[in-house]
Amino acid sequence: SCSSGSLHVAVNGQDLNRRWAHPTDSHPTIIATKKLLAMTGKERPLVLFVDLHGHSARKNVFMYGCDALSWKSDSSGPGPGPLHERCFPWLLASVSGIFDFRSSSFKVKKSKEGTGRVVGWKQFNLANSFTLEASFAGANFGPLRGLHFDTCALQGMGESPVGNVRKMLWLL
Repeated sequence: SCSSGSLHVAVNGQDLNRRWAHPTDSHPTIIATKKLLAMTGKERPLVLFVDLHGHSARKNVFMYGCDALSWKSDSSGPGPGPLHERCFPWLLASVSGIFDFRSSSFKVKKSKEGTGRVVGWKQFNLANSFTLEASFAGANFGPLRGLHFDTCALQGMGESPVGNVRKMLWLL
C-alpha cells in the first residue's frame, strides 16, 4: 500500500522511514529495532546498521551513508576518520556486479534526520550506518544494464554484505 508515493508505510499510512528519531506506539517495529540496537550495544560494539529499501526513481543498487565530516562534536567518542563511511560501500562494489559505488551518496540533509541511517549514526554513534537502495527500475551499468533485477540478483546482493563485514573489520 502507498501513501503519498511512499512505500515505507505502516498500517496507519504513516511513512516509517521518517519515524526513527521519535517513534510512537504506532511504530512497534522501529521501537523494537531501536531496543535491540541499544541492548546489543551494551554487550558489544555496534559495527554496522543497514536499512534495506527499494528505490522508485534512481537506477542501480547503491547506498546512502553519513559523511564523517558532518560528525557532530556532541556525539560521544572521537568520531570516525575521514572517508571511513565509504569503506563498506566500496567493498560491496568490489564484490558485486550490481552495486554502483558512484551512485552512492554520503550527504546528510536536514530532511533525512528521521531516517534509520541517520538515527543509527547519531543516536547509536555508528559511523557505518547506511540505507541500501535497490532500484525498481534495474541497472544502467554492468552485466544487468537495461534489465530489471531478478530474485537471484537481489539475493546475491543480500549475501555480499556478510563476507564484507569480516573484511571491513579486518581493515579497521
